[in-house]
Amino acid sequence: ERDLAKIINCFDLYVQYSICEGFGMPQVESAMCGIPVAGVDHSAMSSVIQNIGGISIRTKTLFREQATHGYRAYPDDDNLVDSFREFFSLPKSVRHKKGREIYTKTKDRYNWDKTASMWESVIDNFPLYDHKTTWDSPPQVLQPDVTKPAGWRSMSSEDFVKWGILNILKEPEKINSWLHLKLASQLDSGLYVSPETEGMNTDAKSFSLNDMVDYLYNIREIKNIWEDRRADPNRHVPDFIRLAKREGG
Repeated sequence: ERDLAKIINCFDLYVQYSICEGFGMPQVESAMCGIPVAGVDHSAMSSVIQNIGGISIRTKTLFREQATHGYRAYPDDDNLVDSFREFFSLPKSVRHKKGREIYTKTKDRYNWDKTASMWESVIDNFPLYDHKTTWDSPPQVLQPDVTKPAGWRSMSSEDFVKWGILNILKEPEKINSWLHLKLASQLDSGLYVSPETEGMNTDAKSFSLNDMVDYLYNIREIKNIWEDRRADPNRHVPDFIRLAKREGG
């Protein structure tokens, strides 16, 4: 930390020139060293810059990243140059004053006491439920019904997936969810790509109506298995573990 602080204190200005950030830790690290900060007006950088009184760099254009489908920003280079010109035209004493001001705002906004207090509030106010309604509740083992409805071949992809969610997956709350829309899209294209590898160089597989039925059926079966194990975990313990527990107990 000391070495990093020494490096940061060599800066006149720190610029977070990223296409996106989940938080942008170097902004706060630099501000805590009393270094003025500039950041792109996009994603987490926007809120951090606003909170600490930093310099906002305009976004020139947004693009949608193929791998994540998240929107990313290309900063406006001309606006960055203008910000440099404006900042470095200030007297050194004024720039140092801005650094002190940004340090104070950052320390007030981001500190361990405030973080701990927020966690304490969440934990203290978290609702407690009777275990009989949660972990110790009866297993929700639901039997999938794969009997296709009349006229299923002429159904739209969206309606066919809706039928599958209601009758095979047995989770009506998933209607119009990401799963619903994704499966409908894949039926329309006739191709299935795993969510873990989507947007990457990978082989897509053909995806038919029957494939979708099998897909939802497998999800339901996996959930049933884990529901059964939740309700009676000891029944599925291997014999060698049971024996070890008896001998050790």
